[in-house]
Amino acid sequence: MNVPVGVLGVSVYLPPRKSVSDLVEIGQLTSKKFNKIGVQSVPVAETEIGSDLAINASRDLLNKTKVDPLDIDILIYVGSAMNDYQVWLPSARVCDELNLKNAFAFDLNMGCGSYQTAIKFVAETLKNSGKWKTALLVSGDNFGHLTTNRETNEVILGDAGAAMLLQKGHERNMFFGYDAITKGYYHDLTFYTGFTPAAKKFVDSNSNVKENLWTFARGEKLQDLMKENISNYLNIAKNVLDEQGLALSDISYVIVPSGRLDLMEKIVKELGFPIEKTNIPFLADIGDCAASGFVIDIQNILEHYQPKAGEFTLCIGAGLGISWVASIIKH
Repeated sequence: MNVPVGVLGVSVYLPPRKSVSDLVEIGQLTSKKFNKIGVQSVPVAETEIGSDLAINASRDLLNKTKVDPLDIDILIYVGSAMNDYQVWLPSARVCDELNLKNAFAFDLNMGCGSYQTAIKFVAETLKNSGKWKTALLVSGDNFGHLTTNRETNEVILGDAGAAMLLQKGHERNMFFGYDAITKGYYHDLTFYTGFTPAAKKFVDSNSNVKENLWTFARGEKLQDLMKENISNYLNIAKNVLDEQGLALSDISYVIVPSGRLDLMEKIVKELGFPIEKTNIPFLADIGDCAASGFVIDIQNILEHYQPKAGEFTLCIGAGLGISWVASIIKH
């Protein structure tokens, strides 16, 4: 069924920002590494848990779009790095708090790649459903307890909530051409070294690994990742463009995985795309906000670049696993 499914609206909830320059002052990062990361401040939630952040963004979005909560058919909680509780679905809490009494809710968690993946699957579901029309995708993360002074793995993490409404029949900001690949070899490259029997066993047998930290547990695999990371981003982007009969010259804006300035610049340089038409200019005061970072980037593209109808944005990202993903937005 060739039915359009477009983004009806997006909303982001950001707590107050905090400078992270002290990471150099206390010796946690060298000036060279700090500059390579390129983050100056990040939003920090002092008391709000992940689902609080998602709910705040969702309420704002429903208010802005004037969508009745009872008209939401599907709710997907698209990724927290760490849920508020174990063996628990935050999607159910969001339904309750927002009065989504008619929605089917579930979680989809692959970190930074969650939104693009959820958009692909929910768009196909809406197109082929005679019953469902509107979907709400939400995310939220508080990284305070997963990091040391907001930093881990030479990534500086910010707290954020985000929400996106997709609606069948809406013909603006339509995602299409999704492609992805997972390299399962990296499944244990990074994880949180606490809470579970498997994590405790790993820490007990690896004296160099710190407990209760989101860390590169299998550091030896990082060198392998660095050898293929850029080429995987470029290949997945080429695949999605080729499959849709598009060239990079047809693309007006590019979103690359947000978090490290040096990686973002390498990808954009290899693409030969102008930095001023990407999400790079927005990194310094956001940092890596995991899944919510994608919606933050979409909002910045829409608000700051104001794409014209018919223009395209190429979205390139990655998710836990590790998976590389790409899709295209037609504005």
